[in-house]
Amino acid sequence: MVTTVEYTHQFAYAHTEKEGVCPVITVSMCPPELLPDDGIEVDAFLDSGTSTSLFNGSFLRGFDIDVINDRSKTFTSTAGVPLAAYLHRVKIMLPSLGTFDLDIGFSIDPIRRNLLGRDFFNLVQIGFRENQLQYFLKATP
Repeated sequence: MVTTVEYTHQFAYAHTEKEGVCPVITVSMCPPELLPDDGIEVDAFLDSGTSTSLFNGSFLRGFDIDVINDRSKTFTSTAGVPLAAYLHRVKIMLPSLGTFDLDIGFSIDPIRRNLLGRDFFNLVQIGFRENQLQYFLKATP
């Protein structure tokens, strides 16, 4: 049996200075108690290799929120180096797809790139055409 998925949005991979051409998306992010207009724009790499999304903790400081809380999680880099982070509930907004509530890990130390992982993938339908440097998104119920 073949399953066909129709996507509503198509995006080209973005050129990044350090990584080359990658699936990067710009989202707006804010704490749940703020209005979407109060969000900050953030670039994030779509990364199926992480189960929990991970962002630089400096973004929370922009909302005057302390990164450290009682919901710690240790991430491991591809080099095997542990990275301490703390989970915070935030709103992720994509103008074309809507608003999603997500528990994201925010690192204490600076990280090279923000990652939207499989926790985000669970909220949308996503497809990649690596050979054409495109990805596709559709909001799912």
